[in-house]
Amino acid sequence: MSGRLVLVGTPIGNLDDMSPRAITTLANADLIACEDTRHTGQLLQRLGINRDRPVGDGRVGDGRVGDGRAVADDNAVGVAGGGAGPVREGTVGEGRVKEGSAGTDTGPAGGSPDGSGGGSGRLELIAVHDHNEERQIDRILARLRLGHTVALVSDAGMPGISDPGEQLVAAAIDDGHTVEVVPGPTAGVAALVMSGMATGRFCFEGFLPRKGSARNRRLAELDGERRTIVLFEAPHRVARTIDDLIQVLGPERRVSLSREITKRFEETWRGTLANAGDWTAAADPRGEFVIVVDGADAPEPAADDRISARLEELLAGGSSVKDASATVARELNVRKKRVYNLALKISNDQASDDDDQAEDEACP
Repeated sequence: MSGRLVLVGTPIGNLDDMSPRAITTLANADLIACEDTRHTGQLLQRLGINRDRPVGDGRVGDGRVGDGRAVADDNAVGVAGGGAGPVREGTVGEGRVKEGSAGTDTGPAGGSPDGSGGGSGRLELIAVHDHNEERQIDRILARLRLGHTVALVSDAGMPGISDPGEQLVAAAIDDGHTVEVVPGPTAGVAALVMSGMATGRFCFEGFLPRKGSARNRRLAELDGERRTIVLFEAPHRVARTIDDLIQVLGPERRVSLSREITKRFEETWRGTLANAGDWTAAADPRGEFVIVVDGADAPEPAADDRISARLEELLAGGSSVKDASATVARELNVRKKRVYNLALKISNDQASDDDDQAEDEACP
């Protein structure tokens, strides 16, 4: 039997960004896979989703709509009849499980240590995070094989984007199950469209490796990247990342830094990498950052003299016109036809010079 795995986008800061379809999907799921069962349990409570109802009966609280205030507001109230009392800053915040924390495998209100919620008839929550995703795949596939609907959420934003989910989605597809998505907020795209930089083409790099050769390789790959670059970074590492980007891309590259997107203290700073370094050094960065960097300018086209010099070198070494043209076109990122025409001219000139020399030597 085939089941349904549904990726559900959740708010990155403002609870009113939760779509009605997302609420309905979570309310009717047989199982919710999430980064932190406590965090998602609080979200369900504020959305008015009763975990003790018979699974799949479609009840979503009392249907009331929220008051439009961000979750970061100390007086904010959730949508759909959410729980009373103030909502702690960052309850539905940006990003992943806190560094050094694997979340919890215990569902709130009677959950078992293996990550399930409660007994039969109770909407189950199972923890799927960076540290256990591979181990949990078989368990979730077993539920899908029963024809169940499994909703996958991250702590904030779209699951699978710098968050757990990629391996699970691939496994569900390979096992023949339906995979669907309920789109929601994505911090990277939100910061990109606010940056004022080109949005037609961009590359998403997520979190850079923290150190070592892997980090150096990734940074080196960004050198010469002409598309707009989108990065995520933790607040305590943002200054170092800006310094590294200055070393690779130069101090004058345009950049924007966004944090606390959709929250009360949302902030976007724009300037050059050099100025960003000064700003991060003087500021007290808080909240996960989205760094958007302008792409590199198109390189100056190679001059004919440079192309010809390289062709002459290769032709003198015994390369054919065709092979020399292909090599230079690739090395200098020049159209093959342009290089080939220059190669023919050089070859013909050399042949003419050889003929002239032969005639001179033949004369008495």
